[in-house]
Amino acid sequence: MSPTQPAEALIHEHHPRDYPFPMTVADMFRDEGPMYMAYADRLTGWLELAHFPHGTSSLRIKTQLKLYFTRWGAPEQISTEGEQI
Repeated sequence: MSPTQPAEALIHEHHPRDYPFPMTVADMFRDEGPMYMAYADRLTGWLELAHFPHGTSSLRIKTQLKLYFTRWGAPEQISTEGEQI
């Protein structure tokens, strides 16, 4: 029986600002058929969901992101599945 490995320290690569929506996260997922996009603010945790009943395309995703940017302002940074844009 060997000793367990010590837990690695978490690396926080983002530093949330003092106001909402400069740093956001976005992810696409499927729930038994239709596609959805989750878009959230890192500071407040505010979550928006977009439903794509007829599938996704780059144009549909771009249009939805433009709606979020119009509503909340263009973020300084968007993280998607570990990638920062």
